[in-house]
Amino acid sequence: MRTALVALVWALTPATIFGTNQPCAIAATFHRPCPGCGLTRATLLFLHGELRASLAMHPLALPLIACWIWIALLTVRATWRDGVPWHFFRERFGRAAVVATAFAYVALFALWALREEGFFGGRVPV
Repeated sequence: MRTALVALVWALTPATIFGTNQPCAIAATFHRPCPGCGLTRATLLFLHGELRASLAMHPLALPLIACWIWIALLTVRATWRDGVPWHFFRERFGRAAVVATAFAYVALFALWALREEGFFGGRVPV
């Protein structure tokens, strides 16, 4: 039952993001894109087969999605095996997933800072 609940949470998370039309609170408040601005649009472009447009919108969308899927699978497996999702940290692949995700988020902030300075096509449209 726990495993099904963890899997359900991971499965419903994209639905809450793609199923709503809620604008970014940071962009709405400051009229500037946040580090994550463009991730949802880039993902939707990728899912519609527009890889080039997806990479132009946000080149880190696909690596971040890969990290989220990796952690999702590991937490479901850990729940199945140990009864709790956070035991995925106990194995090498779990720690590697966390390190990869941390690097992806550092790259996310670096890309945002560079785009603020006009590199890589400049700011993502808000």
